[in-house]
Amino acid sequence: MPKAASRAKKSPSRSSPDATVAKLKQKIAALQAENTELKNELEQYIEKWETLDGDAVKVLIYLSRHKTGVAKEIAKADGANVQIADQYLKYLAQHHYVRSPAAAKPYSILHKGVRYLQERGLID
Repeated sequence: MPKAASRAKKSPSRSSPDATVAKLKQKIAALQAENTELKNELEQYIEKWETLDGDAVKVLIYLSRHKTGVAKEIAKADGANVQIADQYLKYLAQHHYVRSPAAAKPYSILHKGVRYLQERGLID
């Protein structure tokens, strides 16, 4: 038997490049779906353990009642320092509890902030 024919018989059957690409695309889609599911699951656990201190909670409560606000208004309403209120707003925005203002617009509470307050019985 010629060497080429011998090698052809020994090598596993090869699927077409299109079939290989299709299989890889399916695997990528499945991995992306699993990744999304795991991220969502992780986010739920993180939120359960995540706690905010009193001043941060006061900022969230203010925004839940007034819908929007800036550090000066929040500090005045809560009897706090403007710089502290501003730092908490920035922290809450960084962690997606509140929406960062665009230009001169005020901060507003996001769903995560509302959910945090509701889960702890601080708002209805």
